[in-house]
Amino acid sequence: MFIPKTLSICGKTYTITTDKSRNGGEFNCSKQTILVGTRDTEESTFNTLIHEIIEICLADRDLRYQLNRIEPENGDYLFSFNHKEFENIIYDISVVLRQIFNQRRKVCRKRRKSKR
Repeated sequence: MFIPKTLSICGKTYTITTDKSRNGGEFNCSKQTILVGTRDTEESTFNTLIHEIIEICLADRDLRYQLNRIEPENGDYLFSFNHKEFENIIYDISVVLRQIFNQRRKVCRKRRKSKR
């Protein structure tokens, strides 16, 4: 599965690392990093990447609120936004998805050229 090494999300460059020994993911806004577990299926890995991207967009726009902590490692969050904010989030996500698709296309082209 193709996972880009970096993505620009809400105007900030995030470095993406993968971990074959785990599932799920996490991000750190101050370090601008995303960790994606790749132990599960490709579909699950891609879902995790998208989950982290959306959560970063929401956190960046101050639309994610931490409630009482249920688990020490994974907080209990509330997401609250109106339709205009939703449209802004969709824009942010579409910018990131275009990057992923364009990077993937470049990788595929290089592979085809190297096979010739």
